[in-house]
Amino acid sequence: MTGDDSSGVIPLWAVWSPNGKRLAYARVDMRTRTVRLESCDLAGRARVFYSPTADRPLHSYTVPAWLPDGRVVFGLTDPPPNQRDINLWSLRVDQNSGMPSGGLRRVTQWQRLALVEPTAFSTDGKRLTVARPGIPE
Repeated sequence: MTGDDSSGVIPLWAVWSPNGKRLAYARVDMRTRTVRLESCDLAGRARVFYSPTADRPLHSYTVPAWLPDGRVVFGLTDPPPNQRDINLWSLRVDQNSGMPSGGLRRVTQWQRLALVEPTAFSTDGKRLTVARPGIPE
């Protein structure tokens, strides 16, 4: 997982899987202004596990947290018509292959938050702390 300055692609906010065999991170493509979530193994082989849709983009400050039960939690815009709100969502990701399984699940029900990011979690994965950065829209 390295970024080539000439490619315009920047990996950000890397976190380890609970078993220590993969990293999850936000992949920012500066040319297209898109962000997606990927994971890579220790050899650097990447696998996309979440790509945004036109009505549900990811912000470049999308920070993932990989919980002990295999869920990756991250901030995501709500579906229309509330796409200006961001909540925490989870997606189960296999720690060995990096493949997602199942669908997105909403974790929080906040309103009028422009950006939230997980910052830490308890060892059992049942409690999560978040930050609400003061990022201009």
